[in-house]
Amino acid sequence: MGQLGARVFKMRKNSELIFKSYYDLTGASILYQENWMCDETIFRLLNAHFPQLKKTFTFTREGLNRALYAKAGPCTGKNDYGLYVAKFSIECPYSGDKRRVSFYFRQATINNNPPDDPISAADIVDAHASTN
Repeated sequence: MGQLGARVFKMRKNSELIFKSYYDLTGASILYQENWMCDETIFRLLNAHFPQLKKTFTFTREGLNRALYAKAGPCTGKNDYGLYVAKFSIECPYSGDKRRVSFYFRQATINNNPPDDPISAADIVDAHASTN
């Protein structure tokens, strides 16, 4: 395997670890189910609950988004993981900087109908962001 192949393999492995950490955390706590959370909220939660992520590799919000987006689906149909995504260019609830913010919704039960499709960022409330 060449250098590029090894790098791709490592990135894929890191993405799987990020997704598994997110999926385990949200599956274990109803606090993180059935509501929208922005990427920065999830990034901070994973850093708090799984400090080994940043010790194992360079864990970034961008890497988190790559890992979750690969498994998430639009709100227009059911998703194998019960994970949905919506993206909006808005001010980050943490920094106030305008950027493309990804929001994720994890269902408590995968067989439930998807959440309502948010038309704008005003349709989404990240309750966790207001407490951090």
